[in-house]
Amino acid sequence: MVKIRLARRGRKKLALFDIMVADSRSPRNGRFIEKLGRYDPNTNPASIVINEEKAMDWLLKGAQPTNTVRAILSYKGVLIKKHLQTGVLKGAITQKDADAKLEEWKKQKEAAIENKKTRITTKKGEVQKASLEAETKVKEARVEAIRKKEEAKVEKIKEEIKGEAKKETESTDQKEEVKTEEVISETKEQTETKKEGTEGEATDTKVEAEDVKAKKETESTDQKTEEKTEQTETKKEGTDEEATDTKVEAEDVKAKKETESTDQKAEVKTEEVKSEKTEQTETKKEGTEEEVADTKVETKDLKAKKETESTDQKTEEKTEQTETKKEGTDEETKDTDNNDSKETETKKEEEQVTDQEVKDDKVETKETGASDKGVKEDTAGSEGEVTEQDVKKDS
Repeated sequence: MVKIRLARRGRKKLALFDIMVADSRSPRNGRFIEKLGRYDPNTNPASIVINEEKAMDWLLKGAQPTNTVRAILSYKGVLIKKHLQTGVLKGAITQKDADAKLEEWKKQKEAAIENKKTRITTKKGEVQKASLEAETKVKEARVEAIRKKEEAKVEKIKEEIKGEAKKETESTDQKEEVKTEEVISETKEQTETKKEGTEGEATDTKVEAEDVKAKKETESTDQKTEEKTEQTETKKEGTDEEATDTKVEAEDVKAKKETESTDQKAEVKTEEVKSEKTEQTETKKEGTEEEVADTKVETKDLKAKKETESTDQKTEEKTEQTETKKEGTDEETKDTDNNDSKETETKKEEEQVTDQEVKDDKVETKETGASDKGVKEDTAGSEGEVTEQDVKKDS
């Protein structure tokens, strides 16, 4: 007997089947006559691939399908097609009517399959949503449990802190009570000692009052002097300009010292020049009183002019420095450098002038000696005495 049945293949728990035409006496996966299609029950809905024409031919020849194969053939519309074809062969229905009925049935079957697919997909979506909601609920419950545990821990910590604070306050209160008792005892002792030595304290207070008065008087005098100095300084330029004033005073002192040093040097040089002149007059006896006096007067006039010029220049430079110091500390340094360079230049000029004067005096003494060789010794002696007196006066 020929049957249409399934032949198993695939692996464990994932079976696949082939639709075979075989003899009923052959084994399941043994010898077969023809292969009609393939059946996969692992998908939803199941996937079926079958050659409908060959299956129809074998059914008309008398092949008997098994129960599962019969369900597969009815699912694919092969049995309905066979039923309609037998009616056409008997003349009960025309071929057109049979084809129209078969097409209507196929449309209905496809619509049912599509509806089943949509229901399956919607169910999957609903299941996923439900699982997500359940997971979110579980997570929220876990978070709430953790939060409650943390709150309980925080409350315990707060309670412990409160207990420690109470203990500390109690200890501090006890310490304060002890301190107050000690203070009270000390005050009692002090009052007793004060009663015993009130007379000595009175004398001491009088002395202290006198000392305080003297201190206040000294402080008042100091404050008055400080206020006067501050008023004079604030009237000039203010607190910021006090530093500049002190710097200017220091520079004035430096300038005075430098002028004094230059004056001393000039005096030394003049003394040297005078000594040289006296020696020349004594050795040569060729000079006269008037020429010496004229030279001294000229030197004095030159010195006075130079000193006045130097003082005028210094005063002008100091005024410029004070004005520039108000503008900035950087310009103060520049002005001081310029002043130093100018002072060095003036010193050099004074030295050059003194050297030139000495040279001129030597030349004049030589010329006067050559012209007045015939002067008498008496006049020379008197002139020598006068010159010595003049030298002493100048010195």
